[in-house]
Amino acid sequence: DLGTVEVEPWDTFEKATWLHPEILSVLTSQGFEKPMPIQAHTWPILAAGRDLIGVAKTGSGKTLAFLLPCFTFLLRDGLRSKRNDAAMPVQMEKQAAGPGEYSPD
Repeated sequence: DLGTVEVEPWDTFEKATWLHPEILSVLTSQGFEKPMPIQAHTWPILAAGRDLIGVAKTGSGKTLAFLLPCFTFLLRDGLRSKRNDAAMPVQMEKQAAGPGEYSPD
């Protein structure tokens, strides 16, 4: 199914129990009080095994939004996971700065 998925954002770390406990512990010990909006909306989707494209401003928490679920899979499943899927976070900056950058003339 390629349709839209409705999710309840994990807007507190208490709701983000899917993340590995060590990750949650480090986040709170470093002074993070709650997930950033991009994290709150991406984590439940990634936890469900869905593909996701996220767009947010620089400094909004995108890196942790995508890497922490990857680290969770590694900590839970190890490097020899039987899963056949892969995670590939990609960041585009200047290349996509203008509208229509990749559209034909």
